Amino acid sequence: MRLYRLLYIFFILCFFISYSQKRQTLLQKKIQENSQLLLKDPDMAFTEMQVLLKEAIKEKDSISELTILGNQCWYYDNKYAYGKSIETAKHLEAKAKQYKQPQMEAMAHLSLMNTYSQNSLYDAAIKEFEKGMYILSKTNPDDNRTLFSKINLYFTINDVYVETKRPYKALDNLFQAQKLIGKIKDSATKNEMQILNFSNVGQVYTILNSDSAKYYAKKSMDIIPKGYENGPYMFSNYLTLGEVYRKEKKYETAYENYKNAEASKSVRLSLINQIILYKGLAETSKVLGRSEDYNKYNLLLKNAELSVAENKNKSLHNIISRKLLEDENKVKNILVISSLMILICLMGLLYFKIKNQRLIIKEEESRENLQEKYDVINKDLILMLEKKDSTFMISFNKVFPSFTKKLLAINSTLVQSEIEFCAFLKLNLSSKEIARIKNIEPKTVQNKKNRIRKRLSIPQNTDIYHWFNNVDI
Repeated sequence: MRLYRLLYIFFILCFFISYSQKRQTLLQKKIQENSQLLLKDPDMAFTEMQVLLKEAIKEKDSISELTILGNQCWYYDNKYAYGKSIETAKHLEAKAKQYKQPQMEAMAHLSLMNTYSQNSLYDAAIKEFEKGMYILSKTNPDDNRTLFSKINLYFTINDVYVETKRPYKALDNLFQAQKLIGKIKDSATKNEMQILNFSNVGQVYTILNSDSAKYYAKKSMDIIPKGYENGPYMFSNYLTLGEVYRKEKKYETAYENYKNAEASKSVRLSLINQIILYKGLAETSKVLGRSEDYNKYNLLLKNAELSVAENKNKSLHNIISRKLLEDENKVKNILVISSLMILICLMGLLYFKIKNQRLIIKEEESRENLQEKYDVINKDLILMLEKKDSTFMISFNKVFPSFTKKLLAINSTLVQSEIEFCAFLKLNLSSKEIARIKNIEPKTVQNKKNRIRKRLSIPQNTDIYHWFNNVDI
């Protein structure tokens, strides 16, 4: 789901004006209003930006000038005008250096990271993330602008790891963001950031664990202020719940959440999110026998998919090719230059990986191999549970030899039945699966989870599965 990937940049830019000066000028207030308009009517907002940019340059208001450039990057990405987006981001980077505004310079790299990520250039996106973090490492860590910039870099790189099927790496980044959110002093701003982050964590967990996905989506919804129940933040949470319940084949509940998402879309949705929403509504409508709704949403789905196909010619790869063609008319044949550029890019990426990412790559490969081995072992252990094999705990302790010791080190009064229940959580079994295997009610499983949380002093704001996943590592 990519709703917030396009919201991050404008979201953080709004804060730069708020925190750069104690008292806002009339121009800066106009820019904040323009940022809000950007979500509802991007074309009208962009027209206003041209006037506001000239005014900012005339008044020598560097923060306003940089903020408008950042919003223009957002606009171009939203319009699939990736060539313009890159050009504007480079201009933003140069201006931020000129005005000595490192946080805005980092935002230029965030914009580039977003553009590369949308075009599946994930290595380039990660490189921009690292550049942004390096710039921010030289700033005051307690500066609100630095905090917001780091948080949003973590938010945006999260999508890269989801797309490249590294969800645990995505979660690590989101939990890093959560630590930084805790340092924000303004309660309203902190709450808004937490709403976003819990929603993001819930989205990642749709891939890994349905219980955790629901937990974080509802946690995000619980802290949304009154009056904003149908705002843009709710869209992502409802969509997450719709996806989870659809996978659980609870089609009526899934349909209700998809409909709630549709009702709360107070911003223009990306084509990706349109496809997810309308596909979910079409599928659940069909299963529930609501033919009129199915026809409606299936048509909307086809229109969104058609728009994606039509926008393929706007991809970054094609834009680069066309630009090379124009330049080649002045120098040499386009095929020679294209081949040379591809070769240079490949050599550059290879050099970068060899020099700077060798250890990171090895670590990722080791982790993935280990995860694959654990997946196979876990399946064997779960099969033993299904067969009610009395030697389950003996086999489990061979696989995770330090697991029981570490639990007893935290609470030496744990009994064997509690340790066995902890083993179920270590294997990432959902409440429903545990209830089926142990022939008990799901509510009883939830009560046991709550008891274990207290017995092991697991914080309420920590996902219990994530906590057990880190035991015996």
